[in-house]
Parts: sequence; C-alpha cells; structure tokens
Amino acid sequence: MNRLLMLCVLLVLASNLFAESLPRDYWHVISDQKDDSVKKNTCLVTGKVASVYSGSPVVGGVISNLDRSSNTKTNLLGEFSLVLSSKDTAIFFYHPEYSEIVCWNYNFQGGHHVNMNFVTSEKLEDGMMIMEEKPVVYLYSDKDLSVNLKYSNAADFTFSYPTYNEQGWDVSLDNNNMTVDGNSYPYLFWEGFSSEIAFQRNEIGVQADFINTDSTIQYLEGALDLLGFNSTEKADFITYWGPRIINHPYAQIQFISDDRYDQLIGEVISSVEIDSKKRVYMIFQGSQSSKSPPYLFKQELKSFARKGFTLVEWGGSELAPIKQL
Repeated sequence: MNRLLMLCVLLVLASNLFAESLPRDYWHVISDQKDDSVKKNTCLVTGKVASVYSGSPVVGGVISNLDRSSNTKTNLLGEFSLVLSSKDTAIFFYHPEYSEIVCWNYNFQGGHHVNMNFVTSEKLEDGMMIMEEKPVVYLYSDKDLSVNLKYSNAADFTFSYPTYNEQGWDVSLDNNNMTVDGNSYPYLFWEGFSSEIAFQRNEIGVQADFINTDSTIQYLEGALDLLGFNSTEKADFITYWGPRIINHPYAQIQFISDDRYDQLIGEVISSVEIDSKKRVYMIFQGSQSSKSPPYLFKQELKSFARKGFTLVEWGGSELAPIKQL
C-alpha cells in the first residue's frame, strides 16, 4: 500500500475525531453552481491551495478523491482543476512539506462546478523546537502577601531567573516590592522550548495584524494599551521585541491571551487566589512581501480590570520568515 493510499485509510478511520474538533488547517467552498458544460454524472472542482501564513501558493500538491481514481497536482500558482464522479463524497490535499487536509461528506452534485480553496501550513521538521522567549511575570497586590507560583510545563524550562525549582517560586510582596529568597526582582523570568508554537486559527482564518515595520513602535503601543498594560510593562515589552520586529520590512503579528495562553504555553498555579490576571503571548513572523496574507483577519484585543492580587505575564516567539516563491 503506497503512502497516499495509506494516508486515506487512516484519515477515514479518524473521521469522527476530525468531525469533533476544529482542524488545524481547513478547506473553504467559494461557490457551488450548476454548469451546463459539466456532464450530469460528474462534478468539476477548481480552486487554489495556499499557505495560511503568507498566502503563497502551494506548488505540486496532490488533489484527489479518496481512491485516487481522479487526481491532479497544483500548478505554479497553486491552482488545480479536477473532475470527480457525482458519487464521490470526499476530496483531499496532500504535500509532503505541508499539513494534509480532507474535505469529508461533501455533496459533489452532477453537472455542478465547485470552486474551493485549501488553506494549509508548513510542517515543522522532525524534532524542530521553537523558543518560548522571555515570558516575564509581574505581581502586584494592594496587601502584603507571600505566594508560591508554579507552572504546568515546568519541565520545559531551559532558563529562569530567579531560579525556578521543583517547588516553583516562593515570592513575597511588600508594598509591591517583589522578593525571592530575600533578593528583590522587577519580575520573574523564564524561557523554554516548544514544538507547538504556531499562529492560532479558526474556521475563517488567522486573526492577526500585518504591519509595515516602520510603524512597529506605534503599533505595539496601541496593541498593548488595548490589552491593558501599564507603562512599565509596555516599555519592557517594546524594548525587547521592537528591535526584533524591525529586522524585517513587514511582519505578521498575533497576540494570544488568557485561556488560550494557558492552553498553548502552560497554566500558572498560584497558592493565593489571583483576583485579576492578564497573560499575553505574541507570535510574529517577518516577511519581505508588502502583501497581507489573504486568510488573515484583524484580531480583537481585550483589556482587563486590575484589582487586588494581580498577575501580568508576557512572552513571545518569532517564527521563521515567510518563504518567497
């Protein structure tokens, strides 16, 4: 059994799983219309395959029905044209360097022309890890207190300051002066590696911003204001990430916060109940192209109300620059 056929069999067996969760990559029907030029027992399917990050065409990808009796490959523009039987109910995209996508249980009506796009992402190389850079934690309280902080992903830490051990950090707050083992710190710091870092997406695309990096400072100031950062937090964030972003002429930027941060990066566990919390993780990718990706949608950034014992955390990752074809 060749690899593609084996892939199809495995995907059929896993169809219930795909139906219950949002796929990492997706397909989208642009139109489905009757076409007199198409035979009554066939369905013409045309479309394009593109990278979800850059919108760049995916060249040489296989488009096929499940038994491969009808298949084709994408051209230099990522376009394809395929004639299916009206009995077919599924079509898939495959490329060894990209995530596979299957369109299940679709009614490919005879005499119809379906225009559909596949949106995919490049696979990480085996063993490839991405740095979770400079997550820093600020603690504030209207009352003096002692608190222990732990992370659900502590095993992934590669560096921390002050040192994070198996028991986490034991922190004292005295008039908002933060100390660990009697030493004062402006914030808690850690770094680690992950193979899970990627732009987050939903059924309509990637919610992120695409900027000309000439406007990096203004953009970050505005975004962090919307997220509820104070002046110190903004200054620390911008002085670290600003120089990295402006190394590229353009950049795609996504902020992940709160519950999604917990899921992607790891949950923080506090021995004292946290009254207000804001955790923000930025993913960015540089680009040489001035064109915003077609599957990108503006993100909505939400602030928070500071009260009582407050935790603010930010970090980020830089993905490899968008490849140009």
